[in-house]
Amino acid sequence: MLRLLLIRHGQTLWNAELRYQGQTDVPLNELGRRQAEALGRRLAGETIHAVYASDLQRAVDTAAPLAVPRRLEIIKEPRLRELDFGEWEGHTFEEIHQRDPEAYQAWLRTPEQFSAPGGETGKQLRERVQAWLDEVRAKHDEQTIAVVAHGGSLITLLQIALGLPSEARWKFRMTHGSLSELHLFPDGWAVLARLNDTCHLDGLTG
Repeated sequence: MLRLLLIRHGQTLWNAELRYQGQTDVPLNELGRRQAEALGRRLAGETIHAVYASDLQRAVDTAAPLAVPRRLEIIKEPRLRELDFGEWEGHTFEEIHQRDPEAYQAWLRTPEQFSAPGGETGKQLRERVQAWLDEVRAKHDEQTIAVVAHGGSLITLLQIALGLPSEARWKFRMTHGSLSELHLFPDGWAVLARLNDTCHLDGLTG
């Protein structure tokens, strides 16, 4: 069995302001850094064989408290990046909703086919996450690996592993700094062992 510890990166300023962030390389804010440190303490007793992270800085910095104490290299993986929101990046959800309500609704209804201007579709996100997952399953059988990435890419990973349709993305919530756990078996079976565990974040405020 391959055990995946799925971790959403800590909060950034754009997260706090409810802005589309996508692949813009926004760093962690103070709360995000404390969330990463709390996560490191939470998992201090875990045996982790490898640490993968999106190559965006907010994910790499969230991964550091897991990798550094174990003397593990953070394996930076561009295929784990967030969905590319193109021209929407930097704008708030409300701004996009007001400026282009039809496109906003299309994103909610058909995330697999929709792309913001200059961005990518959910299908493209799914294809790159699938390619990464196939490689990891072949390489890390019977191990525990940490995967530090983004809400969109992590939820897409769950959809792939659990055989869920693209619209199921709206049925999951992953808080910044949260921990989820996915078990992958050699026969292709997958079990979601925990989702959006945030008990290590109790007491942290912005």
